[in-house]
Amino acid sequence: MFRGGLHVVTSASLLGQLAVPLMLFALGIRLMEGELEHLGLALKCNLLYLLAGGLSLALVVWLLPLDPAWIPLLTLSVALPPAVLNYMLCEQYQCQPEKVASIVLGGNALSVLVIPLAVWLALHLGG
Repeated sequence: MFRGGLHVVTSASLLGQLAVPLMLFALGIRLMEGELEHLGLALKCNLLYLLAGGLSLALVVWLLPLDPAWIPLLTLSVALPPAVLNYMLCEQYQCQPEKVASIVLGGNALSVLVIPLAVWLALHLGG
C-alpha cells in the first residue's frame, strides 16, 4: 500500500513475506527427521502428477479456442513442481506429512530436469 509516495508496511504484509521461508524451514525439519523410504512413492506420485498435467494440457488445447500465446504459458505451468503449501496443509491436519514432504522434495528435484524440457517445448510450441 502506498501513501504519499511512502510504502506502508502492515502486519499482514509482514506475515505474508515471512510465510514462505517458514514453510520451507518446516519442510526442511520434516525431511531432516524423516527417512528416505518414501522416495519411491514420491517419484511415482510426481510422474503421475506430470502425466495428469500433460493430459490436462492436451485436453485444454484441444477443447478450448485459446490464443496461441497461452499454450507455452500453460505448458510451463503444468511442469511446475508441487508446492510447499501442500506439505503445510498435511502437517496442519496430520494427513501423512512425511510422505507429502518426500513428494514435494522429489517434485522439486525432478523439476531440475522437467522445467528445462518444458521451456524448450514451450519455445517450440510458441514459435
